[in-house]
Amino acid sequence: MKPVQIFSEFDFVLPDDQKLKKEEQTVFVLQSLTVEQEAFLDDTIEGEVPGQMKYGSTILNVLHMGLKGVKNFPPGGKQIKFARDETAEKLPGDVHPWKSSCLQRIDVQSRRLISAKIRSLSQITEEESKNS
Repeated sequence: MKPVQIFSEFDFVLPDDQKLKKEEQTVFVLQSLTVEQEAFLDDTIEGEVPGQMKYGSTILNVLHMGLKGVKNFPPGGKQIKFARDETAEKLPGDVHPWKSSCLQRIDVQSRRLISAKIRSLSQITEEESKNS
């Protein structure tokens, strides 16, 4: 077995933005999820019907725990400040969730892609990381 790479910080640009000039790209700063965060997601992934996933809640929890910040959003415009809801209960990893008003500014498809990228970071081996 090869060890998994731990990413404390990873810049992610959505596929559509990758076609743009660097200064026009929005960058999402991501981090790997901890073992405790992964277990939390696994524990909450089952819906009320056996085998049914709570897909939307899982995506939001992944974003709350694995999204560290956003740069250049929107590109060239007045920047939207992403802030955590300090009044909300902390999630695993000792993080407060993002304010809903922040995450609502990211379209649904992009939230899904960012969430999937965060989850995939926990599966990249050190060797694969060096080759990319």
